[in-house]
Amino acid sequence: MKVAFVSQHFDMVLPPDQSSVGIWTYEVSRRLAADCDATVIARRPRGNPKRLEIDDVRVELLTCAPERVWGRASRMWSRAWPGAPLFAQSFYAFDFLAQALRKLRRLAPDVVHLQNFPHYAPAIRRAVPDAAILLHMHCDWLAQLDPDVMARGIAASDLVAGCSQHVVMTARERFGSTRTPFAVLPNGAPVDRLARVAARRMPAKVLFVGRVSPEKGVHTLLEAWPEVVAAHPEARLEIVGPSAALPRDLLIDLSRDPEVLGLSRFYPGGGAFRGSYEMALREMIPPQFAHTVSFTGMEAYEKVIERCAGASLLVNP
Repeated sequence: MKVAFVSQHFDMVLPPDQSSVGIWTYEVSRRLAADCDATVIARRPRGNPKRLEIDDVRVELLTCAPERVWGRASRMWSRAWPGAPLFAQSFYAFDFLAQALRKLRRLAPDVVHLQNFPHYAPAIRRAVPDAAILLHMHCDWLAQLDPDVMARGIAASDLVAGCSQHVVMTARERFGSTRTPFAVLPNGAPVDRLARVAARRMPAKVLFVGRVSPEKGVHTLLEAWPEVVAAHPEARLEIVGPSAALPRDLLIDLSRDPEVLGLSRFYPGGGAFRGSYEMALREMIPPQFAHTVSFTGMEAYEKVIERCAGASLLVNP
């Protein structure tokens, strides 16, 4: 069986610099390669060849416009059409999509695993009409974006998977009449590698792993942190992940949830904006507790596994 993974156009799939969905694609494709002919299609990081093979996985890397180009275009687009974000249009990141479609036609896979962009599914269906398409959602876009566009994406797919029950439930509520089945596909963890790490577990060490962005709720953790240290003076908090606030048009401007809308305070024009989300977080830490909190920035996945092995408590976003 031939399986092709189509990444998000901005995903970083290759170690050591990997995004969260990129890690999922990398880890799962390597495991499938034991029984399948697996190919990953992703953007090409600077300095990498166009094709390579890792653990029997064929990786096709596409040369695309810098991510900042589409980010700038999205901001300009939102001023003219605030209710219809650019990333939800079928031509968004067309430089990546057009190349991916050509690769798929050449590969003729039996299964296409599409990460998170429902509006690409109809184009993929036309490119490889005989393939089974798995649409894998990592957010609530099916429940938030244009219903007609999302319905076409679902109809072009053979299965829609969500990373949580919440993602699946909200999509089912909106598209209850669709014939396309839904399933929950939880994120995994490399427990086998975690067990082999020799790091010594540190008592009272708390670990947060994720992109340092308002929707991850790090500010809620820091609001509670003085109480933790007051009860456990030896407690230490490590915040591991890149300082990269999600563009507000990808989440906040789509939501009706008051708590999500409240995150706008951490963006330009908001009362808690301090130039960046990380700067706002650092300002929240009382000086007497500053030595108990560290921001490590982005780290290689193997290093993150070591930190997990050495932590007493993991705080999930």
